[in-house]
Amino acid sequence: MKKISYIHTIPAALSVSIGLIAIKVLHNSSITEVLETPFAKGSDLSALIYNIAFFILIVLAGTSILVLLIKLNKIRILPALYALSIFFSEFIILEIYLLAIYEKVPQFNPLFIDFLSFFITLFTVILILKPFNELLLAFLLIFYGALAGTLFTELLPFWSIIGIAITLAFYDIYAVFKGPLRYVIEKTYISGEKHVMSPENPLRGAVISLKGLSIGLGDILIYSMLSSTYYIFPYPSLSRWVITATVIVLGHYFTLKLLEKKRYLPALPLPVLLSIMVFVIFMNLS
Repeated sequence: MKKISYIHTIPAALSVSIGLIAIKVLHNSSITEVLETPFAKGSDLSALIYNIAFFILIVLAGTSILVLLIKLNKIRILPALYALSIFFSEFIILEIYLLAIYEKVPQFNPLFIDFLSFFITLFTVILILKPFNELLLAFLLIFYGALAGTLFTELLPFWSIIGIAITLAFYDIYAVFKGPLRYVIEKTYISGEKHVMSPENPLRGAVISLKGLSIGLGDILIYSMLSSTYYIFPYPSLSRWVITATVIVLGHYFTLKLLEKKRYLPALPLPVLLSIMVFVIFMNLS
């Protein structure tokens, strides 16, 4: 039986905290105004449906590739694929944030921006391929996921963010209990006698491990996306962020407590649905 403590909420707490800092950086710059994205910018129903469908297709494509590689007995190449994906995406994401800072601090050397982005990205990739430090890898993955999630807050309309979060929360229930994630977990599960971030773990780079428990990188992304959205919409409010971010972390903790009797559970439903409910209540009261 797993013993859950408050230390296991650190990934969720870090993701919402990094998200707050990240949204302040992006919101005070014009960098996202010049970014080209595949998302619909409108707030109408067609834009909402399009953006939700786009996210779901990405999730389904990634999961399908994962299932196919497992069935072909090629799961050992998964960490390399995750590392390759993060190498390109993290470098771009870091450059966006550092350029946003550069707008306010022009003393930054542009070459330093490239060097720092490349160094952090390369170090993350090395740790995925050679996991010699679990805590450092966990932090770097949380950092990456939180920055990515917050970037979506600036790139997507408000209702698309809420719709995507709710849709993925319900998909998470299906995928973990009846769908492809159940198959993935059962086929790649590592017993408690082995270190979850050991070189034998094929999901290394896609999950964040702390004290024997793992959370998906996608869950971290959604936590930060929601928490930064709660802060910024309809106007910046630290008190609103504190309340909703706390609910996200508590929802994550309650989910983990259920893991004391379960082998695995979806990490999105409770944090997402509870935080949206509290956000609506807060907005109506204020």
